[in-house]
Formats: sequence, structure tokens, C-alpha cells
Amino acid sequence: MSEAALEGCLAAARAWEFELAWKLLLMAAERGPSLGYSTDDLVRFLRTAAGSGPAGVVRP
Repeated sequence: MSEAALEGCLAAARAWEFELAWKLLLMAAERGPSLGYSTDDLVRFLRTAAGSGPAGVVRP
């Protein structure tokens, strides 16, 4: 497989991963309130999952 073909496959995989993550976030935002979770709960979960960030970067 050529390098260009491999890069194309990797780009397609990244796009698919992004789309999947986006759909899961939308589902969580839609279904969370019916399960007793608030928007603040979702934001807190995402910030915890994202970690503290690179050294010197402060997340709000």
C-alpha cells in the first residue's frame, strides 16, 4: 500500500471516529435529562474525561 493510500485510510478512520463520538455526545445530551442528569453533569464528565490538558494550559 502506498503512503498516500495509507494516509487516506487514516483520514477516513479519523473522520469515522469523530462522527461516532459526535453521535454519542448528542445521544447523551438528549437522553441525559430523562435519566436525571443535568447539562452541568455532562460538561463535568467531558472535562474529567478530557483530563487536565497540556502543561501550562488551563481549561475553564
